[in-house]
Amino acid sequence: MSSKAEGMMRKLKEQLGFRLPSTLTLTDGLDSSGNPTLQIGAVGWVTMDQFATVRIQPVALVFTDGLGGTQQGFSTHYVDVAVECITTSPKSSSALSLSIIAPLVQSIEAQAGVTRWYLSNVTVTPTTAQMTAGNLLSTDTPDVIWRMNAAQ
Repeated sequence: MSSKAEGMMRKLKEQLGFRLPSTLTLTDGLDSSGNPTLQIGAVGWVTMDQFATVRIQPVALVFTDGLGGTQQGFSTHYVDVAVECITTSPKSSSALSLSIIAPLVQSIEAQAGVTRWYLSNVTVTPTTAQMTAGNLLSTDTPDVIWRMNAAQ
């Protein structure tokens, strides 16, 4: 886990705590690779529930530093979001309501990471296990320097 990913997740959880309805819980944790995760939703998930899982992980680095050690990652991070799909075919609609999606997108976009949205199958809990290439819905790469100008 990178300290940047941990800091981004801490900031995201703080922002969502203010923006999301108080009926939802925010539960943080780690995935199997040690990357920070955040589960958003009611305790005790049931199908078609307002539930999402967010994971922040660094972009894989292929170089070494000047001493031959592992390079420190200060680059853009991936912000992965998994939500449940409401239809089996085509997989294009989320079970999340607009009152959840809007603050979630605003808070994630403020992080300036590469956002990847995943849809789990109907009746499948949206977890990090659902963040696979087959479930990838879209990828958003913001302009890191002028990210606020994209909406103007």
